[in-house]
Amino acid sequence: MNKSMVAEEGEGRGHVGRKPLMMNLVRGTSKNRILQSKQDRYGFKKTSTFVSEEEYNGWWKKYSKYLIRRKRKWEKMMARNGLAVDQSGAPKRFPPRSSNLARFVHKGIPAEWRGVAWFYFARGNEKLRQNQGVYDRLVDQTIDIINDDTEAIEKDLHRTFPENVHFKNIQKVDPATGEHTEEESVLLQTLRRVLKCFARYKPSIGYCQSLNFIAGLLLMFMDEEKAFWMLVIISERYLPGIHDLNLEGVNVHQGVLMLCLRQYLPEIWRLIVDTSDGKCQEGSNSFLYDLPTLSFCTTSWFMSIFIGVLPIETTLRVWDCLFYDSSRTIFQIALTIFKLMQPELKKIVQRTSHGDTDVLSSELFRTIQNFPKKILDANTLMAECFTDSRFGGLTQKEVLKCKQYVIDSRSRYRSLVVKRSAMGLKEEDRRELMENSEKLESDKIGLKTLNWNGRLNHRMRKLHHRHR
Repeated sequence: MNKSMVAEEGEGRGHVGRKPLMMNLVRGTSKNRILQSKQDRYGFKKTSTFVSEEEYNGWWKKYSKYLIRRKRKWEKMMARNGLAVDQSGAPKRFPPRSSNLARFVHKGIPAEWRGVAWFYFARGNEKLRQNQGVYDRLVDQTIDIINDDTEAIEKDLHRTFPENVHFKNIQKVDPATGEHTEEESVLLQTLRRVLKCFARYKPSIGYCQSLNFIAGLLLMFMDEEKAFWMLVIISERYLPGIHDLNLEGVNVHQGVLMLCLRQYLPEIWRLIVDTSDGKCQEGSNSFLYDLPTLSFCTTSWFMSIFIGVLPIETTLRVWDCLFYDSSRTIFQIALTIFKLMQPELKKIVQRTSHGDTDVLSSELFRTIQNFPKKILDANTLMAECFTDSRFGGLTQKEVLKCKQYVIDSRSRYRSLVVKRSAMGLKEEDRRELMENSEKLESDKIGLKTLNWNGRLNHRMRKLHHRHR
């Protein structure tokens, strides 16, 4: 296929020449321009049901000054490490990993550097070197393809950030006839190619809702080919299984979050689960097979990596940490959100303690769903997250260990269900079989009450005792 044809169709694939959107946008961003505009520096609406224009502008006046200070500190830090910024305005490499670099990342990567930084920290260049020419071939193979995935992509394409000015179709007027025409935006054309190529490259996933938002946000910060490989890296390394056809990965990650909530924030755990339900009783992990109803509120936290959950600036700050620190970031941020909303959850429980349980669940559901949308101040979220000694130090090794425990538990449960079907067991027999299985597993791995991390339990008990 002739690459010039692709360039005419969509301004070229990113690696053929188009600069990432943010390289052009941020340079033209000033404090006053944003204050006078209806859009933020990324082209999204500043206001929402949860954030007023007055609140946004008040925050932006302070935050814009913070961004200038942080950019200068980044430049000085890069210079000390002998890493110059190239003519495009972004570095090509970053210093070796260190606690100092982690602090810089946690405080925010300059917006115009984000695409380069994310790709660098995620080892995207390594992926690119190993797969030279693969993306070009995928574009050629999928340009005219029509199947279930491409039909789903077409349905979701124009639902991707519909209020962002860069994703909206371009309105044109013929000066001779006055006729109005509509032209698809370059970003949507590029997004279509990336999603079609991903569906072809990852048939175990194909296309899944929320991938359009993840890919769309990536395309604002990096070129087309890099955005494609970042999507692959996310699906393979950062959130494996989350977007698979059976969505089992979502249940596994939800199980990890529920275990972390019970472990790190037991008060909140008791607020959001029905402790009268046997599956949430002390010492039982059966909620891993039958997740608490309120866990559905957090499904999108994983599937869209907080897009549409947190305000966009806060989401981007989370992504900075995610691509540097790996998937533990998602659980750390989720725990921090729950910690911040604890006062509201307590009020709801106290107000409806003698009322209808359905009303209580409904109010809790609404709060968990809406509270994160108000977290405009990313600095507060990050400070709370990384200064909390309980889960700020959660390691990737601990997360992976917990994830494997959930996978094994759910697999064992599915085996029991199969046995039950084969043996014609009644419900009470099934429960007895499960209890015996849990006891055997507990004896086998030597963990009290089937907790997934004995060392961490000991550490948590010491911390709780210290806080009393």
